[in-house]
Amino acid sequence: MGVEHTQPERGRKLVIDIGGGSTELVIGEDFEPRLVESRRMGCVSFSQAYFPWRRYQ
Repeated sequence: MGVEHTQPERGRKLVIDIGGGSTELVIGEDFEPRLVESRRMGCVSFSQAYFPWRRYQ
């Protein structure tokens, strides 16, 4: 996992990557992913689903 190289300590980590159409969750240990999940819930897809008028306050 690339993000592992930016962390001072080794060990198990949870990485969450929120994109426009999906969100990825990765549990990794040292430099290896152990569990990878992807969900169809990103910032753009949620804003279109729950704020169709595109006004945010």
